[in-house]
Amino acid sequence: MQIKLSTLLSASVVAAALVMPVHAGGASASFKSLDTNADGRISQDEAKASKGVSENYGALDSNKDGTLDAAEFSAFETGGGSAPPKPMK
Repeated sequence: MQIKLSTLLSASVVAAALVMPVHAGGASASFKSLDTNADGRISQDEAKASKGVSENYGALDSNKDGTLDAAEFSAFETGGGSAPPKPMK
């Protein structure tokens, strides 16, 4: 029983880490928290609330429409963006 419980606890910790949004600069923010006007997109002004998103905005906007949609933001969070995050200074 102990092995099953420890396996379950380990899986829970991993699952929690996977859903926590973390991005460049160690800043943590969610798409929803950055999309302050709730239009489904993050503008450059809204991105200023997250240093990591703001500094990488041009590279993250993969379709070059001037905003970040949920898919572009998700790619950034998971490290699958079109450009690596800039290092902290």
